Amino acid sequence: MLSGREVLRVEWLPGSDVLQGRCHCGATRSADGPVEVWDWLLSHPAGHSPATAAPERAASSGTTR
Repeated sequence: MLSGREVLRVEWLPGSDVLQGRCHCGATRSADGPVEVWDWLLSHPAGHSPATAAPERAASSGTTR
């Protein structure tokens, strides 16, 4: 399975006809069809990226430069 800071996932929820999309930021959305899930994933939320979140984690970890 792929891993990384920019991986988007679409998973089937067993026992249902529902697909769940998971953004690299951890946000999820469920839908009945793949087009709905991918539309959301590719536009969720416009402008965010894992690179913008990384400095906040480093700053809160107590490390110094």
